[in-house]
Amino acid sequence: MITKKIKTALDEVGIPCYFITRGNNPAPCVVYNYNEKPKFFAENEEKAIQYTVLLNLYCNNNIENTKKLVLEVMQKYGFIKTAV
Repeated sequence: MITKKIKTALDEVGIPCYFITRGNNPAPCVVYNYNEKPKFFAENEEKAIQYTVLLNLYCNNNIENTKKLVLEVMQKYGFIKTAV
């Protein structure tokens, strides 16, 4: 579920995105990863999960504008920026 949401958001940026590694693929691209931890339990059942999404932007030029675009798109899709 989270992978689909990340990919949907990053598709709007218009540069390729890859999970964990970019392999031999050239820049520009975004490589993403995420951590998952239980956030809330009720009646012995997990009710909420907290995700920390990590993005690595590989870019040779127009770096600041591309970074800004990635951040704006991620926020548009409901991701909350906590650090850059």
